[in-house]
Amino acid sequence: MQRQPFKKSHKKRNLIITLVIVVALVIVGFTVLGQQSNDSKTTTSSSSTSSSKKKKTTKKASTSSTESSTSEVSSAESSSTVTVTQAPASASSEVAAAISSAKQDATQAPVDSSASSSVSSSAASSSVATTTVGKWTLSAYNNLALGSTSYNTIRQTYGDPTYLTADSQYAYATWQSQSGAKVVIIFTPSGSENNVQLIASSKSQTGLQ
Repeated sequence: MQRQPFKKSHKKRNLIITLVIVVALVIVGFTVLGQQSNDSKTTTSSSSTSSSKKKKTTKKASTSSTESSTSEVSSAESSSTVTVTQAPASASSEVAAAISSAKQDATQAPVDSSASSSVSSSAASSSVATTTVGKWTLSAYNNLALGSTSYNTIRQTYGDPTYLTADSQYAYATWQSQSGAKVVIIFTPSGSENNVQLIASSKSQTGLQ
């Protein structure tokens, strides 16, 4: 018995079914991809919001810390600076020798500090506490003339510094007490090859009263 050829109507039906299946698969695929994209966007958005909050918190903390440090410096320290003409480059060896000699004066040990009170002679007597760093008093510090006073003069008047460091341009001398009060003088090498001196060009203090 001979087989009947496959009918064209069957071919059309199968083609339609195949197309429907393909379209369904495409729709399902797009739906899944769309959900994954939305989930990814939601996660990214949440992460971005969290990161933004962390950055704002960190910025606030940093600002608070900076303001606190500035306030402490403003309330505890006084300082002033003047411009001093530096020694010429041709005097570099003399400058190095002057700084090297000054470094040897540093004691590396805190100087004595004292606290005293002065009582007024009025009927209602009162006392005013004063804090010094070695021979440094607040009055002596305030009266120190920058731009003209040499390291040797200051050393002879107020004693050897606790610390003395230097870089290529300046020498930094610190007189510090055990209580933490201190006077810092920055010296600029000035003068000529035959007469190099370390001249006080900046001063600051903490704790003098």
